[in-house]
Amino acid sequence: MIPQSKLDARSLGGHVQREISMSTDIQHLKAEAIYIHQFYFGYDPPEAIVAEYVRAHQCCTFQSLACDARELIIRNRLDLDAIELASRHSQGSLGKKIILLFYLLEAEPQYQYVFVNQDSGRLKAVAALSCTALAMPYRWLKGVWLRWRFHLV
Repeated sequence: MIPQSKLDARSLGGHVQREISMSTDIQHLKAEAIYIHQFYFGYDPPEAIVAEYVRAHQCCTFQSLACDARELIIRNRLDLDAIELASRHSQGSLGKKIILLFYLLEAEPQYQYVFVNQDSGRLKAVAALSCTALAMPYRWLKGVWLRWRFHLV
């Protein structure tokens, strides 16, 4: 029979290990939210958005990016648009993470200019759409190359 003190130490050790793992995951999710926001907007997100991003990940069940891939993308400041475009038909979750962050930002008044078009110029809209369509093959090729170069799945 195992003494009660050893049982407590084992269960406590597992509990501490889970807390350390959760704390590490939370730090990775915060870094992920900050990087995605910086990539699209050029500055750090509000702390409330980062907290909501982490909380949403605790509720959602979509597959997370592998820790190595996440750190590689953030460390090398890789082009998220290109990687996401090249990864659309795989089972990756990068696109879902970007959409999640945008969903959280959409409700914030200071981001209204991003999500609501306040100009009524059709010519300007068609020109912007055309430029995006012309840039798409370049972005896709860049994403394929980045996935190959950095061994991202």
